[in-house]
Amino acid sequence: MWTLEAKTRILRTRSGFVRHRALAATLPYAAADEVPIIVSELLDVAERPAGPGWSAVESVLIAWQRLDSRTRLAALDSARLALPSWLLNGARFGGEQRAALTFQIAADISIALDDPASRVSAIIETPELRASIDHVLAAAAMDYPSNRISAVLEALLAVAHAPGPSVRAFMSDSTQPAHMPLRTLARRQSSSTPPRRLVSWLALPALAPIAREALESALAAGDAATLEVSHLLLVRSRSTETKRISRFDRLLDNDAAISGLSEPSRRGLVRWMGLAGIKRERTLRTLGRLVADPSALVRLDAARALSRLQPTPESDLILQDFALDQSPAVAGTAARALASAASPARRRSLEHFLETLRRSPHESVRRIVPAKREHLAPRRSEPALAGSRTGGTE
Repeated sequence: MWTLEAKTRILRTRSGFVRHRALAATLPYAAADEVPIIVSELLDVAERPAGPGWSAVESVLIAWQRLDSRTRLAALDSARLALPSWLLNGARFGGEQRAALTFQIAADISIALDDPASRVSAIIETPELRASIDHVLAAAAMDYPSNRISAVLEALLAVAHAPGPSVRAFMSDSTQPAHMPLRTLARRQSSSTPPRRLVSWLALPALAPIAREALESALAAGDAATLEVSHLLLVRSRSTETKRISRFDRLLDNDAAISGLSEPSRRGLVRWMGLAGIKRERTLRTLGRLVADPSALVRLDAARALSRLQPTPESDLILQDFALDQSPAVAGTAARALASAASPARRRSLEHFLETLRRSPHESVRRIVPAKREHLAPRRSEPALAGSRTGGTE
């Protein structure tokens, strides 16, 4: 009985077109261990001059579901130049079966590109391919109720931290029926999803609810990685959802837990409180405790956070504690916030304390108070006022 190797040797003596037709017809029925051999032969045919060229590569892509990871990599390497347009055309004009194939391939490539251990990005990643996959993946997502390709949902999560315009539009369209199964999958994966990605999901209506749940849970547990990505909340598109994150009282009420956090985590906590939807009373209570934090950077962050709040007698009392800090930067931040009091009532309530700050051990703080002294409401009995009147009559 002829072995596959013997048959392929004979085929090599035939023309490229005959060889291509024979190999392509055999591929769907080949045993699993025979598939890589046939694919290798087809890719060899594709590279021969005066042969079938792209048609041979396409025969391999059509058998995508039968290829193992190594064979897929070889196929993508051969297809890399024409792959972006082939995927787009298949999704748009290829009919139901061909569209489903391109959906599957685009999804699998997206997942592989997201895998640091995969060699796909080094071999085929280009701006053209990224743009093509963005369009195809969005089309696959909108068609998900019909195609039910599970890899499409996995691919959407793989690219959600940095989606292209088409996928972003899909994620932002609340009428899309695939949002529900996508959230179901995201909820199952959320515990293992890096906080950096969860924060990026806040900008996507399809995933924002899942991100909020996962982030609130991580914050309540004092997860350092979550606390330390607080700077990513500053992206404007995430601000609305960030304000809805509120339930991490378990951490805020636990002084020992906060004290046990690293310095970067405590700094992150201050930023989280400033951007998330934490009640003012709880925010003031937590920031007030940080007056005694051993890190000047944490105290500085806390003083800055306080200075951005709408001033009240309670917040001013805490600012006064910070204004007496041994760090000039911390004391100066709090002193500037107090010295810039806008309302007459607040200026009067702070006048005595600002006089105290004029004797601060920090020169930078002492300079702040005189500069703002002119804004304070003077008392009627103040000598300067009497002097000005006397001078006016002399």
